[in-house]
Amino acid sequence: MASHKGQLDAALSSRRDAYSKELARQVHNDQLCKEFADLVNSFSHWLSQEKDSVSKSPAAKDEQLAKIQGLINDKQSAHAKLDPIRSAEAKVEDAGIEQNRHTSLTSKDVEIQFDGFYLLLSRKAEMLKELIELEKLKGVTAEEWEEFNNNFGKFDKDHDDKLDTKEFKALMYSVGEELSKVQASELFGKYAQDDRISRSSYLEYMVKLAGDSDTRDNVGDGFRLLSNGKDTCARAELERVVSKDAVEFIYTTMPHEGDAGQYSAWIEEVFSR
Repeated sequence: MASHKGQLDAALSSRRDAYSKELARQVHNDQLCKEFADLVNSFSHWLSQEKDSVSKSPAAKDEQLAKIQGLINDKQSAHAKLDPIRSAEAKVEDAGIEQNRHTSLTSKDVEIQFDGFYLLLSRKAEMLKELIELEKLKGVTAEEWEEFNNNFGKFDKDHDDKLDTKEFKALMYSVGEELSKVQASELFGKYAQDDRISRSSYLEYMVKLAGDSDTRDNVGDGFRLLSNGKDTCARAELERVVSKDAVEFIYTTMPHEGDAGQYSAWIEEVFSR
């Protein structure tokens, strides 16, 4: 009888030990799952918040662009946040855990979200740059803009995208704007750096010289010009003057009629921000 009792006590003790070890293992595994979930859920939430902030921002275009460029510049440090997520996931996998009750996400999921977010940032940055440049045109047509560019190139003899005073005066004389020394000096004081005027500064001056400020109408005129007077603008027509990334963003955010975008509604949306 004593022998049987001893065996029973030993069996109970062994079961208690096994239960304690399994409980400790389950608690440890659950903690691993929770540590991973806290990291991956937090990172995914941050990406979602930033995406909404960028996509729905009511700020001015230059402010939006500055925020986006800041995020792009910070990409490396943001990407580094994936390392502890991968490390925590590896611990979960090493423990043989197949399901995590604290999250449905994996490190691969947030890597895809991360890449998609920065692709969005890149495309929206290009779109904003295009819109800002369009606003700078202030009534100058695409043909006039191209002519200004070409004229600059003819007088930029060393091809460094800068003109000295003599080259600038000669350029202006060639287009019927004869400048006195005083006028040239005043313009260089305003637009030049280190006694040289850059292509971008020259274009800024020419837009002010030739354009007006009716930006909304001018953008509409530009779309009508591209689409040969139609109320819709096709992707191929946009690609004639706008970068591919900007075309992708503009075309996918426009209301559509068949395969073409209804640019009037899009313009109203852009200029109402």
